[in-house]
Amino acid sequence: MKLNPKCELVGIKTDCLVYNNITKEPPLSNDWGGVKKCDVPIIKDCTINQEPKLRTDKYELINNTWNKIEWNANIKNEKGFMMDNKLNSYIDNSV
Repeated sequence: MKLNPKCELVGIKTDCLVYNNITKEPPLSNDWGGVKKCDVPIIKDCTINQEPKLRTDKYELINNTWNKIEWNANIKNEKGFMMDNKLNSYIDNSV
């Protein structure tokens, strides 16, 4: 805003802010949170002066069968990590 006091925020899409009336380009940076230049997103995908699109889809866990890992201190891999007693059967059954 200091560089472009007459600029106007016209769109927001995720972490992309779209401005009009930019006369002086701000310093760009590849740092986290820095200013980057990108293509303008499709305006219908931007949200400004619009009601937020609430997500109402519900997802339910349909596979609730779990494998119980049985650690065995006597079975270790080549790096010394404990292995599960049933590891070979998991591999044989492509789990």
